[in-house]
Amino acid sequence: MTMLAALFEVPKNRQDWDRWSWNNKTCVDEINQAIFSKYNTNLQAFPLDPIPWDAFYNWLAYNQQSHDNFNGVLGLQGQDLESVDINDAHQLQTWVWLNYQELYSARASLQI
Repeated sequence: MTMLAALFEVPKNRQDWDRWSWNNKTCVDEINQAIFSKYNTNLQAFPLDPIPWDAFYNWLAYNQQSHDNFNGVLGLQGQDLESVDINDAHQLQTWVWLNYQELYSARASLQI
């Protein structure tokens, strides 16, 4: 399974979340590196892996800011990725999909 495909999977337990957050961070890092290479713009790196479960809402804010940063450079529309109840299966599935879509669109825009 590719890194991006792994981000389409909805995490169901802590092991799934660990794998998901590593793939998410790696994908964001690759996008940021491609932006640096293409636009000579250095985007701030945020602590996206591992997820600090005792500060989960801070992590959501970091993830949101990462997306806002690369979407801004690339001129892409972003979604609200800070508001989610991960204990609500429907909200979590929607959130994972939106996060995935933004990463997919950024990678497509950068042709990576």
